[in-house]
Amino acid sequence: MVFYESPKGSVKVELGNRYLAALYAWLLPGAGHFYQRRYTKGLLFSLTILTTYFVGFWLGDGRVVYASWKTNDVRWQFVVQCFVGAPTFPAIIQAVNAKENVAPLWIRNYRYPASDPGGKPGTPAFSRVTDPKELTRLANRKIPDGFMAAPFGPVTTTDPDVLSAWHAELGHNFDIATLYTFIAGLLNLLVIYDAFAGPGMFFEGSEEDEDQDKDES
Repeated sequence: MVFYESPKGSVKVELGNRYLAALYAWLLPGAGHFYQRRYTKGLLFSLTILTTYFVGFWLGDGRVVYASWKTNDVRWQFVVQCFVGAPTFPAIIQAVNAKENVAPLWIRNYRYPASDPGGKPGTPAFSRVTDPKELTRLANRKIPDGFMAAPFGPVTTTDPDVLSAWHAELGHNFDIATLYTFIAGLLNLLVIYDAFAGPGMFFEGSEEDEDQDKDES
């Protein structure tokens, strides 16, 4: 069993299995500290990070956390977002399942294809389909929006696509929501390190084995 002790001996914390604590801290913010019985820190980290993440998730209508490495849509922000752990797992599953022209898992809604914007003048390309009769009429031509999945189909820099429809519908909220979830990931990265290194992450401390303590006593 590993302990952290401050240089002056005023603070001594049982870190347990540090690797396991770091894993728990990644799986769910604060869980690593609960494992180490650092309950106040665990509760603080859990509430702060999860609130930040889910506020961003809500502002972005659940669309800003997804994994994509396709042309014109390299979602590098997800590399940091995924440090929030379990709340981002559906996006990882969607990315593993993603194949060209294959509908994502957990479909939220459907959109009109570019060639059929709904038959109404001024209807934006790739707008949502809300009429059940239209869903039947479109049949296999309708475009699925998956829960925490990358925008369906190719992403271009000149023509309308699903991603541009997301930006149009969310406006500035898309970027703000991405920032919130990004910050949550950065914060939990620090929390993971704190669970692994103990309270002395920024200054020199000492670690000693529990068995050695017993022998010395």
